[in-house]
Amino acid sequence: MTPIQRRKLIEDIAGIGEFDEKKQKALEELGEVEVKLKELKLILDELKERLKVLERDKKALLEYRELSQEREELKRKLTAKEYHRYRKRYLALREELERKEQGLEQNKKEKEEFLKKLLQVEANLEEVESLLEPYREKLGKFQSEEEYLLKEIETLKGNLTKLSNQKGELQKLLEELKGELSEKVQQKEKVEKEIETLKGELKPLEEKLKELDKELSKLEEELRSAIKGLEESEKKLKTLREEEAKKDKLLRGLLREIDTLEGKIAQTEENLKSLKEQKSELLRGFLGNFSYEKQKWEKLAEEKEKSYHLLRERLEQIDGKLREVKEKKEELSRELLKLEAQLHISGNDAVEFLKKNVEGVYGTVAELIRVGEEEYLTAVEIAGGNRLRYVVVENEDTAKRCIRLLKEHNLGRLTFIPLNRIRANLPTFLPRVRGVIDFVYKLVEFDPHFEKAVLYVFGDTVLVEDFETAKRLGIGNYRMVTLEGELFEKGGTITGGTVKAQNLLREGFLKSRVEELRQEVTALEKREEKLLKEREKLKEKLWEEEGTLNYARRKLKELESDHSHALEKLKKVEERIAKGEEYLNYLKKELKEKDEKVDTLQEEIVSLQEEIERLNRKREEYLKVVSQSGLEEIKTQRNGLLKEISTLKGEIQKLEKTLIALQKEEENLKAKIEETQKAIEEKEGEIEKTKLLIEEKEQRLAQVREEFKKAGENISRLIERRELLKGERDKLKGDLALVEAKGEKLSREREKLLMELTRLKENMENLLNSLGGKPIEEPKEETSSLKKLLAEIENRLSALGNVNFRAEEEYEEVFKRYREYGEKYQTLEREKKALIDFIGEIEKKKERIFKETFNAINKNFKEIFAFLSPGGKAYMEIEKPHDIFSGGINMFVKPRGKEVKYLEAMSGGEKTLAALSLIFALQRYKPAPFYYFDEVDAHLDEVNAVKVGELIKEYSKQAQFIVVTLRESVAYLADKLIGVTSRGGVSEVYLLDPAKLEK
Repeated sequence: MTPIQRRKLIEDIAGIGEFDEKKQKALEELGEVEVKLKELKLILDELKERLKVLERDKKALLEYRELSQEREELKRKLTAKEYHRYRKRYLALREELERKEQGLEQNKKEKEEFLKKLLQVEANLEEVESLLEPYREKLGKFQSEEEYLLKEIETLKGNLTKLSNQKGELQKLLEELKGELSEKVQQKEKVEKEIETLKGELKPLEEKLKELDKELSKLEEELRSAIKGLEESEKKLKTLREEEAKKDKLLRGLLREIDTLEGKIAQTEENLKSLKEQKSELLRGFLGNFSYEKQKWEKLAEEKEKSYHLLRERLEQIDGKLREVKEKKEELSRELLKLEAQLHISGNDAVEFLKKNVEGVYGTVAELIRVGEEEYLTAVEIAGGNRLRYVVVENEDTAKRCIRLLKEHNLGRLTFIPLNRIRANLPTFLPRVRGVIDFVYKLVEFDPHFEKAVLYVFGDTVLVEDFETAKRLGIGNYRMVTLEGELFEKGGTITGGTVKAQNLLREGFLKSRVEELRQEVTALEKREEKLLKEREKLKEKLWEEEGTLNYARRKLKELESDHSHALEKLKKVEERIAKGEEYLNYLKKELKEKDEKVDTLQEEIVSLQEEIERLNRKREEYLKVVSQSGLEEIKTQRNGLLKEISTLKGEIQKLEKTLIALQKEEENLKAKIEETQKAIEEKEGEIEKTKLLIEEKEQRLAQVREEFKKAGENISRLIERRELLKGERDKLKGDLALVEAKGEKLSREREKLLMELTRLKENMENLLNSLGGKPIEEPKEETSSLKKLLAEIENRLSALGNVNFRAEEEYEEVFKRYREYGEKYQTLEREKKALIDFIGEIEKKKERIFKETFNAINKNFKEIFAFLSPGGKAYMEIEKPHDIFSGGINMFVKPRGKEVKYLEAMSGGEKTLAALSLIFALQRYKPAPFYYFDEVDAHLDEVNAVKVGELIKEYSKQAQFIVVTLRESVAYLADKLIGVTSRGGVSEVYLLDPAKLEK
């Protein structure tokens, strides 16, 4: 049995298998929680990043709002600035308007003065005009007559020119009429020729008309025969149409069946499509993701298995370190106990009393120094001698108080070294001789405060290696001490021999070493504690990894199971698809047959329709013969000829009319020529009369002009006066115009000011509305500064870019999700901790129960082996105390008179005793109903066999034992004995009485 098998055997006896099941279940749950934690961690990390982005957006939004408020405030200030600017402008314009209105009032007065003056001048002008009026009337008459005569002369001259032009035009018209007459004669001749031509074309058409009349009589006879054929065709058409109706009815029935089949096919195809979609969904869905999911969980399992093994290795390393620390701690503890046992602190009760009761008492010199190396202890103790017992005090007063107390309490005598009185010189020269080590005072450690006391005790004593070194240095020259304790005084005396250890300095050295060992043990304990904590954390991590590994393996199994189910489902779907396709093929075959029948019927119907069509055409032909053929054509030709003849006759009549018209026009033109010649003669007579009238008018014009000259001289004098008055009037009008212009200008400016005031008022009202209807004080800042600040804010707003106005809402939503997931994460963390604690509790409980069981069985094992092998010893030991269940249980056996051995190195008998001891130890702890031993005493000597038999006899009180043995010494101890022997190759069974066997 291997150590691992022993451990598992004890586990079974302890009944801790249920803990393993609970642990395994908890590990799987822990793995599932760990996977969920990782998934939640990814979601939380993503949400955290989103929160960072939204926080930035939120800050940007807040900054945007602040900047917007600042911008609005600046705009408000700028508006206020603008309002006050408009208001100042408005007030200034109001003042200017008042000035303009005053100017208008002044202008009005000036205008009235100028109007009075103008009225006076106008009265004077009217007086002059009244004097001018009679002369103006005469002059007007002369002027009118002159103008009249001039117009008459001009008119007569115009008439003369007009008459000359009319005469020329009449002569030209005469020439044109003569040319037109010549053209009309030519046109008349042409029309006469066309009439002759048309009469020639009319004659053959009339002859052709006679021939058509003869042919028309002949066709009327043929028409009667065609009507008879038409009646026969009608009968055949009726028969064929009845047959076509029957075929059509049959066709419609087949088409309905085809529609039904097509519906079934469509439904089947739809079902197949649905099944194929199911198949595709299976292939695309679970089966498509199967490889990815399997790979993912396999990868996770592989990672966790690798991590698990690494953690196991790390745990084993820590267990190794713990063993090393434990061994080292045990070793140091043993050394510490040894040193503490060796250390005998005699202590000086008097010195201790003084240190407690007198301030300024520091202790003996031996207590105040420490030797750095153990090899110098003897030499330093010899060099110091009795002075090492001297008590160091602060001053002589302290020494005095100490001596008084020693007397009062009868504590004996002591020598004191007062630090304020002691005199000691610091040695400076150390001889450079081989074997010289150093001044003794330099080889001890002490507080610098006590330097004088130490120098007083050791002085310039030199430590040398041996006697020969002292001789080379010169005995009597230096106070020297060797490593073995020989003392050389300056006077030449030498002290040596056996050294009786006083332990004055060794006690301090041992104390220091004990303190160092205690510190080392404490450090090791801390390291052990740290390693144990690290081991606990590793165990928790190991449980996490093991749980995740188990969870991943379970997922893989579930995935494989789901994959199998999906494959079965896919197989069923494929079978249904195959059956559906088979049924679809059957339907398509039926459809094809029906289609073929339909095609046959359609061909027959088409054939019938063609026959009907042929008969229809024949009927049409008969109808054509009846209605159109020949007769109608001839009638049409005859009508056409009649139309042509009629047209030609009409054209001849037109031409004859044209000819008559031309003859009339010719006569008219001749009459016009005669009239024109008469008109020319008349115009020549009118020209002569006009010339005589012109001469008469010119003579009268000369007389009128002479009289006009005389009247003009009188008028000139009056006009000069009038002109002076007019100048004065014009000047007044000019001045008045200037005044009026000035007034108009002032009015325009006033209107302009009113319009500007209205505009300013509107602007002010608009600005006031934008300010909330209430005016505010004018900001102290300059407009340029405000605009600059506004531009900066606009730039900052622009630099913000696109602002997420839902940042706060989105942040709250994401934060809510983050908090929810965080709570879930914390819940899972608590679950994880609870599971780890639960697993830890299981492990502790499992370990506790295992240890209790192991200790009980080990105790039984020791007692039973001691009984079976008096003087011998046996025990079991846990291979890995820090991780019991990762190792086994070693069995150590020390047979009587032999060294401790491993079970593997023992003889068969020794192994049997050890194995039986373990079996009885197990039986004592947890008895079984019965035991079966088959020749367990085979490898034992007689004495040991009897011991085993006695032990079986003892335990048979609580359980039944069935023992197969060949030894009588064992058999006689049985309650019932059954013998088996062989006779002739056949086994025989017989009962024996153990009591008789004993006798």
